[in-house]
Amino acid sequence: MMKKNILKQIDDILREHDDFVVAGHVNPDGDSVGSCFGMAASLKKRGKSVTVVLESYHEKFNVIPGKNMLCGSSFQALKPGVLICLDCADVSRLGGAGVLIEKASLTVCVDHHFTNKGFADVNFIDKNASSTCELVFRLITDDALNDKDIAAALYAGMVHDTGGFCFASTDKKTMHAAGRLISTGIPYTHIYNELMTSKSLIETKLLGSALNDCGTYFGGKIVCACVTQEMLDNVQINASTVSKGTGKDLDGIVEQLLAVRGAEAAVLIYARKTGEYKVSLRSHAVDIGNVASYFGGGGHRLAAGCTVTGELDEIKNKVIDMVTKAVKKNG
Repeated sequence: MMKKNILKQIDDILREHDDFVVAGHVNPDGDSVGSCFGMAASLKKRGKSVTVVLESYHEKFNVIPGKNMLCGSSFQALKPGVLICLDCADVSRLGGAGVLIEKASLTVCVDHHFTNKGFADVNFIDKNASSTCELVFRLITDDALNDKDIAAALYAGMVHDTGGFCFASTDKKTMHAAGRLISTGIPYTHIYNELMTSKSLIETKLLGSALNDCGTYFGGKIVCACVTQEMLDNVQINASTVSKGTGKDLDGIVEQLLAVRGAEAAVLIYARKTGEYKVSLRSHAVDIGNVASYFGGGGHRLAAGCTVTGELDEIKNKVIDMVTKAVKKNG
């Protein structure tokens, strides 16, 4: 009953207010981009004033319609009537857009991360949902089913956050929502391929480097790979290019590690800058969300991450030790 009341409360806000800013988390993924553009397009369709605040994102997310609604670097001057925070577990995940929290007359948060304590004035949080896009679909179903751009945005976010509907968070409600979005006539195969199978040459080379580096631990139940700054710098398309690999080119690698037969958990550690590393964690059934929380990160029970400072070997040993404990606890 509480969720129905929240849905009604947010629906009233969407109808009664006219000025909106929609913001997603730092280093946006498909769910963040899709939910922001889907929600913003719905508001625009209703005649509202709406601006989207997002950091730059991977070029593959250009398949998601709505880029024309992005604000750009001038977002700090905005004074939102209503600030809608999507796919953000806490204020820090908004990055620079966090300054808008104090400027907004009203704040709304829609999210599916289990670490979300409810930082907005109105919070719609469902940790069992496959994605924030699935929650946005519940809020704006009629608009999504009558506008292909909205439908494509929400479908794309659901595809990306479920690993192509392969993660354990995918359930009957997820597939039902995806089916209804597909029924609108969106290019669902093209969206799926762009997000799940297509890779740039740099991404392909980095995947090869990571897989070549990977090793198994705890009797093969844990698979780990590390990508150093040197590896990122050295991956180039050809001798004349100045293009280098970045963290955005590593998307999907940790899922490949988890695909190793016998693996119960996968760890990808990669350099962000000198002395700072991003740790991505995935599992089939092991609660690695608590591992990420231990290191100051967050996410979900089976998909989480954190940022850790220090020496790579020391970080790797600590993370593997904590993941080993989680695997043992899982039995």
